Formats: sequence, C-alpha cells, structure tokens
Amino acid sequence: MMTTTKAIYLMAGPAADPAVLNGLRGAGCSVIQTQSIAQTISAVTSAQQEHVVLVADVQADAIACLILLREYMGRLPATLLIDQAGDNITYPIKAMQLGVAEYILASDSDTHRELSARLLVERSHAIPGRAQPPVIRQQIAPAETGLPFEWDPVAYVISCEGRRIRLSPAEGRLFNLLMANRGRTVGVRDLMRYALRNPDVELSLGLRQLRPHMMRLRRKLSATSDLTLRIVSTRGMGYMLV
Repeated sequence: MMTTTKAIYLMAGPAADPAVLNGLRGAGCSVIQTQSIAQTISAVTSAQQEHVVLVADVQADAIACLILLREYMGRLPATLLIDQAGDNITYPIKAMQLGVAEYILASDSDTHRELSARLLVERSHAIPGRAQPPVIRQQIAPAETGLPFEWDPVAYVISCEGRRIRLSPAEGRLFNLLMANRGRTVGVRDLMRYALRNPDVELSLGLRQLRPHMMRLRRKLSATSDLTLRIVSTRGMGYMLV
C-alpha cells in the first residue's frame, strides 16, 4: 500500500504560518492543525500507514511535546520547530539535544520557511541504512585558532566584535566541520552526512538539501565585515573554509 505524508502542525496562535503551509501542501502533505500537546500527541500516534512530520511553534510548548513524544514512542518524527520570538537561546539548545534537524525563525524569509517545510517532508521519506564511518567532529577552541571571534559549538553561536550570529543546527554542523578542517577541502559526502544526519541520503537529494543551508551560512558569514572567514567551493570535490 502506498504511504502518504501527514503533517501535524502545533500552533502557538489561531493561525498557521502561510509559507510553511505552502511548503507542506506543495510537498503533497495533508495538514492537521493542533493547538495543544494532547491534540498533537494524539494526531502523531494515531497515524497508521502514513509518514508523519511534525511542525511546531516553540512558544506552544513544543519542547515539552517532543519530550513526551520521545518517551511515548521511543523516537521523534521528522520535526521542524518555528521560533516566533527568537530571544530565548535555551529553545534551540534543547531542540538540538532532542535531535531536531530544522529550527527556523518566523522572521526568516517566506522562501526559507517554505523550503524548510518541503525538505522536512523529503527527509521523512528517507530510508534509514547502515551507519557510515564517523567524520571529524572535534570542537573548535577559539583560543587555538588565533582568530578574532568565538565559536560556541553547542549553541551554534559565533561571537564577533560584540555581535552574536546564531546559526541553525544544520548551518552550525556545517560550520563546525568546516572549521575543524579549515584550509582543507571537505568532501560533499562528509558534509551531507554530518549536516543532514542521514548517512545513506541519495546524492542528488542530499545536494538539494545541503545547498540552501550552505547558501544561508555563506550569507551570514559575509554579512559581518569583521568576520573574515569565507567558504569557497572546490569544483567536483566539496567546500573549504578560508
């Protein structure tokens, strides 16, 4: 029997994000909107022959909902968290600890939010496979780099000249791996495995998911004049941080 994708959307207010809805529906999802943890858990656990994705506003107690879901089911569905305010650093930290792959701000562009929702649906259909050898995952110690900035690899925050640049989880994993190999080319496969957390993702799909994260990371780095780091592509091989 062919499976379908059901999107459960836990909202903080009376209306869902139109861009996110466009992304979910454009990916062929049926969307169920909920306004409480109980409704959300019931909708997620009642799905039978369907792929399930969860979209939730952190201001709607999404973190508590995820903790309960993981305790009840032993795992989480593919999850996208939306932060309406963006002023509480504990939300993205807790989301990363729970293994949430996508965390966006409601102030991000419509295109970004719509694409994030579409990629979430694609990720939910990925077939899990055997584990791949681990890539370099060393944490970066700012004191050892000699560079005029600080990098927090837990909160995914770059601090430079009094300015804090917050990266999404996927952007943070990309930056962490590129920093660990600064001056050396990191292969596309390693970047896909490390940033997307899907060791067996098919190449064309992985590239399609990876490129928007790389584009936003480049934009954030170039927007700060005091931060001289740049990401360059090595044709046919991967990317390098210089």
